[in-house]
Amino acid sequence: MARPFIGKFSIVLNTKNRIVLQKDEKGAFEAKDAAKVLARMSKEASERDAELDIFQPDPAGNQPVVLASRWGTPYMALLVPQDPKTLPSKPRVIKIA
Repeated sequence: MARPFIGKFSIVLNTKNRIVLQKDEKGAFEAKDAAKVLARMSKEASERDAELDIFQPDPAGNQPVVLASRWGTPYMALLVPQDPKTLPSKPRVIKIA
């Protein structure tokens, strides 16, 4: 399961001509700036004729979120907005013995 990215990052153009996010202590962005980061990534991709590296598991996804990969690197994901009230609750743990 993915988790939110914690820390700062930058937007970079990698060697495969893809606009990606890179962990950077002096970076200009944080995870809370996801909408602004997505707009900037789109602008840079169109200016540089590059491909965006965005994970979108559901075509209906339109909420930008910055998540951390298994190794802690940031990536942009477009997820379906969820209402916290409708999320399934965790099952209670019942001690038996």
